[in-house]
Amino acid sequence: MEDVTEDGRIVGFRSISGHSASGGYTAFRNDDILVAKITPCFENGKGCLVKDLPGANGLGSTEFHTIRAGPAITPEIVYQISQSRVFRDRGKAYMTGSAGKKRVASEFLASYFLSLPDIPEQRAIAAVLKTADEEIKSLEAKCAALERQKKGLMQKLLTGEVRVRA
Repeated sequence: MEDVTEDGRIVGFRSISGHSASGGYTAFRNDDILVAKITPCFENGKGCLVKDLPGANGLGSTEFHTIRAGPAITPEIVYQISQSRVFRDRGKAYMTGSAGKKRVASEFLASYFLSLPDIPEQRAIAAVLKTADEEIKSLEAKCAALERQKKGLMQKLLTGEVRVRA
């Protein structure tokens, strides 16, 4: 669970032996979409479109649903839909369990209705949304760098290491 971020990235891989892989994992492969089952991870958008897996197959936490796109829908569109606020809000209605331990039921995914354009238009839509996502990530990285720069400058200004002339 900790290897998948809320902005759709897999940040780490670990190798496990065949014996330890025999139970307690969710199987997935390249082009599958992982969606967190448990609260608050589901509401926060934890999930990803699986790409570039070593060996093309993987195992992960049982706290993920695995969605596999069919021939009429691209994996990129499924991922974008799974990240949408509408999808997440509707999924909350399908949560079962006690407070703090609620999970999205698989019936939610099985019954989620989509009306889609043809595959070429889906690819074009996914490309536009991916470009927007990349720009957002770039701007967030720039903001984080400016925050670090500001903190360093504040430290220097407030300790007198750097002076400002009025």
